[in-house]
Amino acid sequence: MLAVVPLALAAALLYAVSDFLEQRVAQTTAVGLNGADHGGVLGVFRVGAGRMIRSRVWLLGWAVGTLAYLIQAVALHLGSVAVVQSLQVTTLLFTLPLSAVGRPERPRTIDWLAGGAVCLGLGLFLFARGDPMNSQPHRYRILLLLLLLTGAAVTLVSAALGRNGAVRSTLLAVAAGIAFASSATMVKLTTGELADQGAAATARDWPGYALAVLALASVVLQQAAFTSGRLPAATSAIVVTNPLCGTLIAVIGFDEDLPSGPGRLALFACSAALLVAGLSVLPRSPLLHEPELAPESR
Repeated sequence: MLAVVPLALAAALLYAVSDFLEQRVAQTTAVGLNGADHGGVLGVFRVGAGRMIRSRVWLLGWAVGTLAYLIQAVALHLGSVAVVQSLQVTTLLFTLPLSAVGRPERPRTIDWLAGGAVCLGLGLFLFARGDPMNSQPHRYRILLLLLLLTGAAVTLVSAALGRNGAVRSTLLAVAAGIAFASSATMVKLTTGELADQGAAATARDWPGYALAVLALASVVLQQAAFTSGRLPAATSAIVVTNPLCGTLIAVIGFDEDLPSGPGRLALFACSAALLVAGLSVLPRSPLLHEPELAPESR
């Protein structure tokens, strides 16, 4: 646990930097696409994605995000999916000061109080859970969960295709959060198998291939949510869905125990209350709402 928490927090910080850079380009791209007919939602995403990958800022954000992914993989190999994914909530907290760069606004007192509530809530959550290092994966349960979660994500994406604005952004972001949590589970299985049995055994098994598909799907869904123009809604939905799905997978797929006993249950309840309070305030910060930008010139 002593190594897992710093690694997970470092990954969350780098993810915040990555999202900050990518969101700047995505917001500019979204403004540039407004009012144009690109052949529906899929056409808008295709054109927007083409513009983003030609941006050096977006590519830098992608590189930082890749580094974050590698650090997160180490944390997942060493620790619990539920713990590592829950700590990714701090991405929203790290995003707050980053969003003040180049803007006259500064974080409000209520924003810092909300951030403190998130930090305290996570601390209580980790203390209430204890050390789940002895958990063992049940691969058939995990596979069943992945199929169910994939079905849920496909349903959300299908519903998003007929929507616009914040609703579309949120639906795609929840699907992205599901994909990120599922991808994290495959990272844990793949790194464990790679360390214990070597590359040859990993190449013959399904988790590595599922990881490749889920990693690609999570990035595509995240960028689709970003290009909707409602970035705060997208970020908030991702950072909330990710740990919820991660905890579900940890409990069912890895037999990790939920807190038991009056003391731990009370701490768990306090943790949940603090996290809900903090995460209901942070996304409303003016800093997490992008200012109006002019269309990007090409």
